[in-house]
Formats: sequence, structure tokens, C-alpha cells
Amino acid sequence: MQQMQAQSKPGSGSCDKPGGKGSGQGKKPSMAKMKAQQEALQKQLEGMRKALEEGRKKGEKPGQQNPGGMGMPGMSQQLANLAAQQAAIRKEMQRMAQELNKDGSGAGNGLNKLAEEMERTEKDIVNKDITPETLRRQQDIMTRLLEHEKAERERELDQKRTSNEGRDQPSPDPARFFEQQRQKARETELLRTVPPGLKPYYRDRVNAYLCTFDRP
Repeated sequence: MQQMQAQSKPGSGSCDKPGGKGSGQGKKPSMAKMKAQQEALQKQLEGMRKALEEGRKKGEKPGQQNPGGMGMPGMSQQLANLAAQQAAIRKEMQRMAQELNKDGSGAGNGLNKLAEEMERTEKDIVNKDITPETLRRQQDIMTRLLEHEKAERERELDQKRTSNEGRDQPSPDPARFFEQQRQKARETELLRTVPPGLKPYYRDRVNAYLCTFDRP
């Protein structure tokens, strides 16, 4: 329980979790980063559910200490910390949805729906009601986050391809080049065999015929 409390305490450590030292307010949110944060939160929720179930079996309540001194002190604070973590991830998700919807494409609508699911999880945590349904919802959120992460990578690749469009020149075909050189050599040789006494009309006809060798 002490380890779980240390993990869920916001503002500690140098990682990039919401509230930690490494979280930058002006940075563009990353789907991979939010997925990692949500995955860590899911593991904490699973542990918290087990602790709550064990406490309920003993007739204890979060934050309550029984006369014998055996209770769940600090449980309410841990739940509050988990709710704050989920709220921070949700806000980043809404931020990303807003960025994607700036062009009017509606690409961020799916993220807004994810944010709504996260808000439901927040309410479960605040109400100290982490149920199997809560954990199933978390699994669904993780699945959809993976899909959105894949879509984000594809968008980045499309942007790179668009920026490089027109820069790549097709490589020359050596076989075609040498064939053209051979045709020119043949034409030169044929020109040498044209009788010098031909009238201009016939010479033009010969030249027109020889020009066909320039065609691919």
C-alpha cells in the first residue's frame, strides 16, 4: 500500500507524468505518452480495487481506522491522487482533440469520446467505486488508445511523404540510354550512305525516315 501511494503521488519524481517535474505545459501532447500514463494508471487501479475489496471484507472504509488500529489510512488520499492523474490525462486528450479539429476535419472526435470515458473513470474513483466495469472500461480505453497511436504514426508518415513529394527524381534507365546511343550511331552511319547526288525532295524523305530511329 505504501508503494502504491508513492507511485500515485503527483508532483514527485522526474518522469513525464501529469504533475511531475518533467511535464511541460507548452508541449504538444503525444499519444504514446498518454497511452503510457493511462497504462500505469490502470495498473494502480487494479491494485487499488484489490485493496478496497480486502478492506470491505474486514468491514473497513477508506480513510477509516478501526478500534484495533487495523484500517486503511491514506486510502482516500490515494484515490484522490488517482482521480487527479486521470483528470490530467483527460485534459491532454481534449487538448489533442482540439488540435486535430482545428482544420474542421473532425479527426479529434474519437479522442473526445475517449475523454468522456476517462471522465466516467474519474467519477468511479472519486466515489470509491472501482468495479469490474471500471476495469473493463480501462481495457477498452487502452485498446482505443493503441488504435489512435497507430493513426498518429500514419499521419506523421503522410506528412513526411507530402513534404518530400517532388524532391525525388526518377533514376535514369541505363538500358534505354544505351539503346538511344545505338540508334544515333545507326542514323549517322546511314546518313553517310546517302548518295550525294539525290535531289532535295528525296534527301528530305530519307532524313524523315532516319528520324524515326530517334523514337523510343
